[in-house]
Amino acid sequence: MNYKEEMVSLKNLNVKVGDFSLSNVNFNIKKGEYFVILGPSGNGKTVLVKSIAGLLDIQSGEIWIGGTRKDHLPPENRGIGFVFQDHVLFPHMSVFDNIAFGWRLRKTKKDVIKKKVEDIALVLHISHLLNRNITNLSGGEKQRVALARAVILNPDLLIMDEPYASMDRNLAEELIMEGRDLHQEIKKTTIHITHNHEEAATLADKIGIMDKGKIRMIGTPNEVFQKPNSVFVADFLCTENIYDNASIESKEEHALINYKEKQLYCNKNRVKNGKVVFCIRPGSVLLTGSHPKNGCKNVFKGTLQRIYDKGGMFQCIVDVGFKVVIRMMRTKFFDIQKNQGEPVYVTLPEDKIHIIGSRS
Repeated sequence: MNYKEEMVSLKNLNVKVGDFSLSNVNFNIKKGEYFVILGPSGNGKTVLVKSIAGLLDIQSGEIWIGGTRKDHLPPENRGIGFVFQDHVLFPHMSVFDNIAFGWRLRKTKKDVIKKKVEDIALVLHISHLLNRNITNLSGGEKQRVALARAVILNPDLLIMDEPYASMDRNLAEELIMEGRDLHQEIKKTTIHITHNHEEAATLADKIGIMDKGKIRMIGTPNEVFQKPNSVFVADFLCTENIYDNASIESKEEHALINYKEKQLYCNKNRVKNGKVVFCIRPGSVLLTGSHPKNGCKNVFKGTLQRIYDKGGMFQCIVDVGFKVVIRMMRTKFFDIQKNQGEPVYVTLPEDKIHIIGSRS
């Protein structure tokens, strides 16, 4: 592969920090793409981005950024802007001085710096903060200042390390929703690490799922959430309805799954006949009080065992011969008019059932 074709390319990257290792990490990021590295805490996400930025030494492999191999260069020569979780702003400086800091180190003319700071402040909606002291800013305002300081140097790559993790939930959700709009404005290739599923799904063009120092899957949000490539990925992404020890047989127009004395139809796929693991997300399962007239073949009568009120949604557990987890909006649940212990019908749409293949 020509590694100059992508904005970021990692080739067989290996890093060791104490007893922890990154093992043969490979991925490519297109110019302008928002790439989210998603995984449980303590599984190497920060080690990975610090290695890309040159803040940690690598044992072997290659790091290409902007068409140039850069794993041998110091951090300041890699063309990377880094936004840390704790912002790392200078408390004794104004917002203007914090943002201007990088250009002042380069001894740029004052009028040029002033124009650059005003331009980036306008894009990030912080022009009114330029004369404020850092200690007087809210968490969200500090986040925007940190982003401005990283972007103003026009890096090839922007890295964001858990940027919303230390914020309260409401503020974090507000900034996450703004994040995509800001990305469209600054148009910077971005690597963003998080353990938050909703954050990843909202922001990402592509998601890389990380576990124990390895990238387990890369895909669009729809691909990783709807079509996980392993039980680990499905389980980490809260698929919940994961079924082992099933068998599958391909027919002319569909495939047939045999599980717990039930037969389920699903779309034809490339999985060979034999033992498989299959899954379906709780939000893809339909729950009704009477037999539905939707034409789906996978309709099972069961007992409503548990009802959990999640605020905006309800989570239901239904026994149809095997346990099925269902999530639905409050209004839809109240339409069913069923209580715990009563009979209900569960529909598993054929096109929402995903065959993982095997437990690995």
